[in-house]
Amino acid sequence: MEEIKDEINWEIFLDNYFASFNPTITKNEYKQGLSLNYESNDIYVYCDLDLNREKLKKLEFGRMVMDIRNQKESNWIKGVFKNDEPNHLIFLQTSWFSEDGLQYEAEFNNQNEKTISDFLNTPCYIGWTEKEYWIKDSSYKIIAETNGIQNSITLMDIGEQDIPMLPDKFDQWLRVKVYDAFWNNKRRTVKNIIVKPMSA
Repeated sequence: MEEIKDEINWEIFLDNYFASFNPTITKNEYKQGLSLNYESNDIYVYCDLDLNREKLKKLEFGRMVMDIRNQKESNWIKGVFKNDEPNHLIFLQTSWFSEDGLQYEAEFNNQNEKTISDFLNTPCYIGWTEKEYWIKDSSYKIIAETNGIQNSITLMDIGEQDIPMLPDKFDQWLRVKVYDAFWNNKRRTVKNIIVKPMSA
């Protein structure tokens, strides 16, 4: 039994975990590692591993939506594995530059197998809710919630994401304050979205 255990890594663990969902699986091996994407019922889970498949460098999930060309793309926000967050989960805006660093990583071992399984309960078995706040045709923030975790995400435009400037944080704070102000009550709409898990 010990020899079999030694052969197990994150790739095998994830393949086994998602097998019952019959997902569409996309794997891409590159110079520094392996990326994996599991998609089922318009929910995706994306993972980035090192070359040995023993370090999880990144783990994210979200929902797929139809864009204006009637093609599937990931939605505005994603759930991200992060070591120093409650239940290791934080919701963030989807961006070109994903999160990197030790706080997003996990070595393959028995304890981390359980930690990752708990994290995957949200996209696979629990689901989550999204509240989109709109002024006219523009969404300015989203509140995502699941299992006692709530994150408010101020949506940034491409320029704010790609080339962050020092005044951007103040501009984002001010924008939300103004849009949330009582004088915008009649202009503001809130779209409540219940996101069902892969198992639904």
